[in-house]
Amino acid sequence: VSLCQSLPAPPPGDGVLGAVLGKPFADFFRPERQQGRGESSAFVEGVTAVLWPIIWGLCQVFVQVCKRAQTKADLQQIGQFPALVEACQLLATLRNVTVQDVHNLAAVMLDPSSDNKAKRTALRILLCAAVDPKPAPGEML
Repeated sequence: VSLCQSLPAPPPGDGVLGAVLGKPFADFFRPERQQGRGESSAFVEGVTAVLWPIIWGLCQVFVQVCKRAQTKADLQQIGQFPALVEACQLLATLRNVTVQDVHNLAAVMLDPSSDNKAKRTALRILLCAAVDPKPAPGEML
């Protein structure tokens, strides 16, 4: 989360790193364009890959705890599960992410009718809002 809050500056001249990655360092933080629609950046994909098992696992534990207590796993019950509260608070500190965005993510993550693809997509969308640059009006990335 702290890495998403303060993106590193590109190395001077994109020299060695550009040669290693095969493209300029700054492109790592730019969304890819495929078939005319925007995709998330390689950075967002990497952060999503790291955070997904943590967020998904916390939600699964929360759901099981709620089942054991015979209560519905929903947003009102999250306050009783400190680990998930802390994860949500951390996500809410990301730039361009609101508490409502985190509530929407939590709602999708706790929705039993949502599949894992939809849940992972919800996490990726939240992370894109936090780190991928937004084009200025008329600008193309």
